[in-house]
Amino acid sequence: MKGLLPVFCRPLGYAIIVIGLFCPFLLFMAGNVTNENIILIRECSKLLMMVGAFMILFALKKDESAETEKIRVVAMRSAMFI
Repeated sequence: MKGLLPVFCRPLGYAIIVIGLFCPFLLFMAGNVTNENIILIRECSKLLMMVGAFMILFALKKDESAETEKIRVVAMRSAMFI
């Protein structure tokens, strides 16, 4: 399995994870979190973090060799099984 996303998606994935992690806290400090929307905010935060993690996993590296590609295939198969 080759990388499905370009190289710039790896740091972008990290940025999306950070946004998903700190966004609920910022919304709480701004007073936008209520009992009615806390589950929505929590699920959106989880979704953002999952998207960021998949972007990191599927992005190419700059100096990727065939051995790295094999390791990535084994890791992705294990992750899908789990």
